[in-house]
Amino acid sequence: MRRGYILQHRLGYSLGPVILSLAHAFVVNDRLSTVATPVLTELSATTGLTSSVFVRSGEERILIARADGTDPIRYQFPIGRRVPLNVGGGKVLLSGFGDEELDDYLTRHGQVRLATGRTQNADDLRAEIGRIRQVGYHLAESERELGALSLTRAIHDSDGTLVGAINLVTTGERTRVEDLLPLLPELSRGANAIGVRV
Repeated sequence: MRRGYILQHRLGYSLGPVILSLAHAFVVNDRLSTVATPVLTELSATTGLTSSVFVRSGEERILIARADGTDPIRYQFPIGRRVPLNVGGGKVLLSGFGDEELDDYLTRHGQVRLATGRTQNADDLRAEIGRIRQVGYHLAESERELGALSLTRAIHDSDGTLVGAINLVTTGERTRVEDLLPLLPELSRGANAIGVRV
């Protein structure tokens, strides 16, 4: 508490302001975040959509870089936000799991209620991951957030290691699914431009 990492309040504890300097140091010094930022800026300028990069952290994904499009998304998704891997673009990161690791993950996180109210079970998720491995991308519609639409592609470094994922995010009000898929080549160029530099 004396160093500012934790603050004590009348009703409990919270993170202190020193945490902000650590977060800033990460964003400024992380190679993937630094390389991704100008690529995302160009991608959002070209497509008009919000673009972002996230990485795996254990069994979650964390947003590390983002550029707003001409019509920014309306729900809050700040840098540093953690979300599960089994919904939306996180499935692209799950597609990089080995079979044993995926089996283990599915036994613990296979069933989830999506924003639409539909329940996604382990078999559904396994089938989607198989499809992502074949086609190389994932199109999510109202999985994590009702009305959200995203197109996600893996980022591989020059050794072929999956280091993160890049996506375009919009809403069903603004963009139709059939209008989002033609942006896959732009998204793939962005993933490759980042991958060769990390």
